[in-house]
Amino acid sequence: MEGYTVMAINIENIISKLQDKINLADSDDTNVELGRLTRGTEFVRNLKNFFSYHNYDIPNSKEINFGNIVYDITNESWRVSQNYSWKNMPLDDANYVNQFPVIETFQGTSKGFVSGGDNTSSILSFDFPSGANAVSVSNLTGITSKIAGISDRVNGHGYNAGGSPGPTNAIEKFSFNSPFANVDHADLSSSKSEASGQTDLGKGYGYVSGGNTGSVFSEDVEKFSFSAGTNATDVGSLTELVASATGQTSEYDGYRSGGRVGGSNVTSVDRFPFWFSFASTGIGDLGTARSFASGQSSSTHGYISGGLGTGNISGIEKFPFSSAGQQY
Repeated sequence: MEGYTVMAINIENIISKLQDKINLADSDDTNVELGRLTRGTEFVRNLKNFFSYHNYDIPNSKEINFGNIVYDITNESWRVSQNYSWKNMPLDDANYVNQFPVIETFQGTSKGFVSGGDNTSSILSFDFPSGANAVSVSNLTGITSKIAGISDRVNGHGYNAGGSPGPTNAIEKFSFNSPFANVDHADLSSSKSEASGQTDLGKGYGYVSGGNTGSVFSEDVEKFSFSAGTNATDVGSLTELVASATGQTSEYDGYRSGGRVGGSNVTSVDRFPFWFSFASTGIGDLGTARSFASGQSSSTHGYISGGLGTGNISGIEKFPFSSAGQQY
């Protein structure tokens, strides 16, 4: 067993995150999934009862139990069987491997950006605190509209994926800070415009969902790394072939709301998780069918504003991240 490394785990942190998942469970979760969450929480909570010993009763460490973990009641510590002895597993903050790191919110605090549009390649920046007018700070590689926008606040970059004319498969990256350089970052798996963008800051990925390939609408959910610069890969599907939708982002999930399916605007809202499987779930409906709207996110709700319906729409709707259902 020479050279093996023990990875300590913060048990209470895992319990807490499992409980969070149970609290967020709703009618769209299957009975199987709900059962797994409940049993997982109960199992971890009862580890001390199932595998606890006073230190003088702990069985000998031998090959048959290498890797087993027990709780030492006498010393109030966890131990792992390794190399014919029981090694202490320190669970303080300095030693455990945090499987659920604190996730930065993707919303910015100082500046906003607008990229491209009809007849322009400009990237505009405007200041949140001052309310001053937007100014041009950089340029896309060409005139591009109907782009999916993604934000990486942690590393200070914005991403523009796909767009028209073309459509294109390019993913471009620009800096949030001077000199605001815009560079080619990677490619989508297929060329498309009118897609929606989502951001997973916890693991450092951008998502691009749905879109218009020029001949058909797409249901694909693509994912690309902020740091690696490798091309996007297809990781899942929305519940329908949709373009001109808006994207929203919560701590653990991406959302697609509204858009066009065939020749009609729709009210549907999809959710897909960043951390687990990539199967999208329909979670409810907007009050008004709309496309070409703007999407916004708070820490608790997704918002959709403006857009096209039977005419131009001025209304703003919101839906909760924590539960499924109609818009509120």
